[in-house]
Order: sequence, then structure tokens, then C-alpha cells
Amino acid sequence: RAEPAGDGALAGELWAVLGEEGLARIAGQFALALWDAAGRRLVLARDRVGYAPLYFALAGDRLVFASEYKALLALDAMPARPNRAALQTIHNTKWVRPGVTCVEGIHPVAPGAWIEVQDGRVASRRYWDIPVRAADLDEAGHAARLRDSFLETLRRQTQPYDRIGISLSGGLDSAVVAAGVRAVAGSREVHTFSAGYG
Repeated sequence: RAEPAGDGALAGELWAVLGEEGLARIAGQFALALWDAAGRRLVLARDRVGYAPLYFALAGDRLVFASEYKALLALDAMPARPNRAALQTIHNTKWVRPGVTCVEGIHPVAPGAWIEVQDGRVASRRYWDIPVRAADLDEAGHAARLRDSFLETLRRQTQPYDRIGISLSGGLDSAVVAAGVRAVAGSREVHTFSAGYG
């Protein structure tokens, strides 16, 4: 497990040793750009479920990328034109089709995927997909499996920290997270806070 400040360097080392297979070993949220000097290629990758944003576009003869597409629109070669089809889809369905944004020419790197740019070509590849397996369990077994997975995720996400802070929104989800963190924290300090507006 890497220290939080060292995760970027670890991702580069993981890629150097394992290549694409290393991406599937990263558990958690990330968006990264790696220059593979030996292969003379740029790699853009995004975490399994797409929590961390990463966008790219072709601006003239260059591929540009950023964690927010507002940064891409600051480039002179990137005109701000609405993607009318995407806007229509949002209006009708309240979601955007995968692979597009509301701005024409700007695309997200898909969750669980990586983009390779080499010799003027852009290719997208998946390194992870949601595993779907039928489990022969009763309701109590499914509940126990969900609880175990949830607690393992909290254990992994809080592992490097001696003190843990949790924002309580007043909803059920943040209360469940707080209870779960308390269950896995052991002797570590757990602090909660909330903020009001108005």
C-alpha cells in the first residue's frame, strides 16, 4: 500500500512493470496520464467506476486532456460548441450517452478504460468491467456478503490514515459510512463534522 503522497509515483512504476495489467490492480479512484518513453506513447486511464474525471479532445493536430473540460475550452484551438445530440439526450433521459459530453469534440475516458495515443492514432481499451456472477445465497447470505464487501472497502480506503474525518450530510448514506468506518477503525481517531447553509 502506498502512502497517499506517493500514489502517482507508484502508478508509474506499476505501469513500467506490469503495463495494462497494472491498472486492474489499482483499487480506488484515479485519473492518470503516463508517457511511455520506450513505446513512445501517451496513456490516459481512469478508475474502474469513473469517479475521477478525465477528458480528452483533438485540438488541431494535438491531443489535449484535462480533469475538467473547462480547461480544454481555454485553448484557442478548442471552440466551445454545444453537442446538440447529447443535450437532447439529457433533456429526454436525464443522462448522457457514454463517450460524449455536452461539448462537441470533448470526450471522457471511459470508466475502467485507457486511451493510447501513438503515432497519431488514438485507441481505447478496457482493462476492467463489472464482474457479474450469480451467487447461490439466501437473503441473509446476500446481506452478509454486501456488509463484508462494504467494510472491506472502508478498511482499504482508510488504511493509511491515523485520523479519519467523515462529513455527515444528515442522510442515511453518510451515517452508514460513519458507522462502518467506526467498525473498521480500531483504535484510530474518527471525527465527524457537518455544515449548514443559509
